[in-house]
Amino acid sequence: MNDTPALRSDFDIGPFRRRLYAALYDDTALACSLEDTIQEIADAAARQAERGNWRPACDLYNLILAECLKDTRRVDDIGAFVEALQAVTGALADLLGRYPETAADDAARRAVFDSLLDAYIWDMDFGGVGLSDDIPECILSHVTPDDLPGIRARLHEAQRRAEVANYSKWAAVAYACFLAELDSMDDAGPEDALAWLREQGHYELLFEKLLEMARINEATEVVKDHLTDAHTRLNAVKRLADAGHADTAMRLAQQSVQAGQTDLMLIEWLLSQHTARGEQEACLFLLRRRMMAYPNISHYAALKEAAAALGRWEMIRPHVVAWLEEQKNHVVLTRVYLHDQMWDAAWAALTKAIEAEMPPGSGYKYPRTYQLELEVAEQSQFARPRRALEVYVKYARHSIDQGVRNPMVYRQAIHYLRITRSLYHQVEDAAGWERCIARIRNEFSHRSALMRELSEAGL
Repeated sequence: MNDTPALRSDFDIGPFRRRLYAALYDDTALACSLEDTIQEIADAAARQAERGNWRPACDLYNLILAECLKDTRRVDDIGAFVEALQAVTGALADLLGRYPETAADDAARRAVFDSLLDAYIWDMDFGGVGLSDDIPECILSHVTPDDLPGIRARLHEAQRRAEVANYSKWAAVAYACFLAELDSMDDAGPEDALAWLREQGHYELLFEKLLEMARINEATEVVKDHLTDAHTRLNAVKRLADAGHADTAMRLAQQSVQAGQTDLMLIEWLLSQHTARGEQEACLFLLRRRMMAYPNISHYAALKEAAAALGRWEMIRPHVVAWLEEQKNHVVLTRVYLHDQMWDAAWAALTKAIEAEMPPGSGYKYPRTYQLELEVAEQSQFARPRRALEVYVKYARHSIDQGVRNPMVYRQAIHYLRITRSLYHQVEDAAGWERCIARIRNEFSHRSALMRELSEAGL
């Protein structure tokens, strides 16, 4: 941590240092909160800057960062603390831009860089809470060749610490990125920087640098050989496509999928590319792969539509259904049969789904397929009203049971019973409805709230 000595000026920062100390460490002092104290000192720095006194302004901003980042264990509200310091780092960056003499003065510029590096490294160590976001860009905008060795030394030291701490791998990569940007600014040359990235195994950053240098073939080889997990491959193909190399990006994504990669986001990205090009066969392949990897009814419907457009659905559907049967995915099978209006098959698949979730002796009164059972009843009620009304009666009773704790649930029971009455009328069994509602009234006659709801609903 840099102690940031005051720049040579007649401005006394001692009183401000004492205020910060009190806010940080003196529990008995009638001091402002730490964030208010930071704001107060930052306001004083801003006033100095407005008068053209950039040295005192730098001193005060550097003081805030030097003192506040020494020990943050006593900070109560880390969000407010970081927000206050973000304003300070932003103000320091602004000073370098607004006052050329600040950036031109070696001592002032390096004092500012030290303070900004304190904030950057603290943020990396803390886990990345946003304090460091704009700092590399600020330093890179004003750094001189003579500044590079000192900055590199601090970053290399911080990077070594991050590599030792396994949980800080992302920080080590961030340091590597910063260092690579610095390497591009001195006489080391791009090849040295690229070789160092290869040696350190920072392949994502190596890919980015090669892409930036328009060395597409080399960037592609890095993706092919090293960026093989779904997340890094997807990011790389997107970057290639955005850079105008969509064919190469699609080829790399296709290789991943054909090799067995089943990441949904990668498949979706590649699918969107083929769809935009109107490449139906490629879309069909991906839709089928997606259905096998992530079976659900929306994926089934999309596959059906694409296959039907190519006249292939009658050939593909039996394989999809057989695979779902083999996987014992009775929940998706139930929805598949509903989608295809195969009502009896849907009810049979539903029975298997419920049996799978309610094995004998499980003690479950209602399955986790609660919503699925209602879906089947709702969608097939006009084709299979007898089966549907049994479900509605069952869940009307379930709602009544819940009404003991929450009488408002009785209204859901009323909703189910109204549908039940309609279905009894559909099958021309008015007597059956009368027996059904009479049993419920007799069984729950002691529930005054329920009886009131039934009467008001005319049931």
